Amino acid sequence: MARSGPRPCRRTLRDGGETNRLIALAKEIQAHPEPRELDVVASTGEQVTIGLLTMALLELGVKARSYSGWQVKILTNSAYNRARITSIDESAIRRDLREGRVVVVAGFQGVDGEGNVTTLGAAAPTPPPWHSPRR
Repeated sequence: MARSGPRPCRRTLRDGGETNRLIALAKEIQAHPEPRELDVVASTGEQVTIGLLTMALLELGVKARSYSGWQVKILTNSAYNRARITSIDESAIRRDLREGRVVVVAGFQGVDGEGNVTTLGAAAPTPPPWHSPRR
């Protein structure tokens, strides 16, 4: 049976303009930014987005919670600026969904096995099964 209305889980997409601004800022400091540090910088724009979106939902009376890639434990390889997802720990997301929350997940970032922030490249795999895009 198809559901109507908003889906309870959202993967955010980065604001390309903000990401470009952050990359340009990094290049003002270092002409060819070290890839690991560039991922640290680039991931921050999306963290702002998920926080603000979740705050807007809360203000509307919607139970919601945001997660960055490391908080959800989106594990990736260590290919900075073009990482690939290797696994996702869905436990926190599933718990929040069971509790009736809208879950807002940063969709451009993860963390490697050493705990380093990584950003996903354009060739990243399709979203995990708990992602429910609008149809």
